[in-house]
Amino acid sequence: YNDGTATIENQSAMQRNIVSGSGGGLYNTADSNLTLNSSDLSNNEALDGAGIFNEGSLQVTNINLGSDNVATQSGGGLYNSGTATLTNSTVVQNEAETGAGIYNENTLTANNSTLSRNTGPNNQYNANGPGLYNQSGTAVLNNVTIHLTNGPSIFANGGTVEVGNTIISSASEPACGGGGAFTSNGYNLANDQSCTFLTTAGDLQDLDPQL
Repeated sequence: YNDGTATIENQSAMQRNIVSGSGGGLYNTADSNLTLNSSDLSNNEALDGAGIFNEGSLQVTNINLGSDNVATQSGGGLYNSGTATLTNSTVVQNEAETGAGIYNENTLTANNSTLSRNTGPNNQYNANGPGLYNQSGTAVLNNVTIHLTNGPSIFANGGTVEVGNTIISSASEPACGGGGAFTSNGYNLANDQSCTFLTTAGDLQDLDPQL
């Protein structure tokens, strides 16, 4: 629980924590600054944000969010209502009713990262964006791979999702969904034709990324 300014690094492990509210592994409060490097958050349980619940400013690098972070409601890996930046990180094998990998309702940037095998409860198909669920705000994905998702890899309920040089692949179609806004910065690949916004130079649809 961070209510100020903190840095956590050097192979720290936050595992097997169970809370009835939010933030199973970590809770970063509003107006707080948390930097997280080279750490693992797995096997945590919470109502929202089983891995990390962020309301403040969050910077994570070389982090593994998963496996088996389970949120009863939203954000199995990460619930972001603040400003979060993920770099060179993985969000893998998490569960939630909404946004099993990441649930965003403010400002999210993901660089050179992977979201994989995130699902609905009990590993079931889920239409509520088990990869990334964007409720509001802006999510920017650069050089990101979202694949083997049991449901839409990206679901924009509102706000804007911006992608560039990103793979969007779902094990259960569609790969993209929702009524929010999507923007392509080019050179993206989707494994079906649901990501209709992929019309910029270098974009490809309905191709198997063979991952």
